[in-house]
Amino acid sequence: MREQLLADPPQPHVENALWLEPPSNVDRYDDCMARVADGTARWAKDRGRGCYRKTIRHGIASRLVENFRTLCLHRRASVATLSYASAKPFPHMYFDGLFPVDVLDALDGEFPEPSAEISHHLFCKNATERGWRCIKDKGRGYLKITNSNESAMAEHLNGVITAMKSRSFVTFLEQLTGIGPLIVDQTNEGSGQHQILPGGSLQIHADFNRVLSGLYRRVNVFLYLNHDWQPSWAGDLELWDHSMTKCAARIAPLRNRLVVFSSTDFSYHGHADPLRCPSDRSRRSIALYYYTESPAALVDEDRHSTLYQVRKCESCQMPHVGSGST
Repeated sequence: MREQLLADPPQPHVENALWLEPPSNVDRYDDCMARVADGTARWAKDRGRGCYRKTIRHGIASRLVENFRTLCLHRRASVATLSYASAKPFPHMYFDGLFPVDVLDALDGEFPEPSAEISHHLFCKNATERGWRCIKDKGRGYLKITNSNESAMAEHLNGVITAMKSRSFVTFLEQLTGIGPLIVDQTNEGSGQHQILPGGSLQIHADFNRVLSGLYRRVNVFLYLNHDWQPSWAGDLELWDHSMTKCAARIAPLRNRLVVFSSTDFSYHGHADPLRCPSDRSRRSIALYYYTESPAALVDEDRHSTLYQVRKCESCQMPHVGSGST
């Protein structure tokens, strides 16, 4: 079935409706069904007729899925499969430049902005009123906020997340990782928007392994949104070995960098050193997790929460390394 881009809605907050009358307009019907199958469109019945309703969110998602095709994402995944599987200390890879700059510019305005003029406590209070969740760092105050509620996200964030849950993107992940069939988490448990404030950190850990539905967590994806991020600010994603004696790879959280890695009980990662960025900056990302119905081989099938680890040495001072593709 064909998949063609329909024109984006002409202005924000306007919903376009394209009436479809199968089988009299088979091409449009097939096009709509292809989009519904890909996860970038919605199909609804209205007054006995089929109606394809395309919102701002779905227009952005359709454009991004088409952009993935233009970038030959599936072919790049096939080429990178062996590099991904052999990466140390566990399978991972990053890709730069997969999202259009204008979409990233719009995302900048859809995260709360910290400021030197307001306290972290007030910042978190304001974010909570917008649907975010504040996480308190023991003894140091509120240094991380998250938002997993798509209804509380603006349209560009919704569009990006919809594209990252599309069939095209999931197929890319399956081809890259060799894991599948992958299932997206529609509830965004632990995922969505993540934002770390100055002084904040994320202890090295392996993630929870199952959701309440019984699905097994298998693949993590982070899209970083930090323009002009400086090495002196810390915040690199660190990947640690099984024994927690060595940080084997560091990946800078640069804007438009997509990181993919396999999630197991020993995929230890985080950024344990406090951020040293200016007071008006923060470490921003979109995180999504992908699941399967069965666990990986040779892993504990019992459900567990996050497995935090203690570093047996300081963060490595090695150059930025990691398996990457640009």
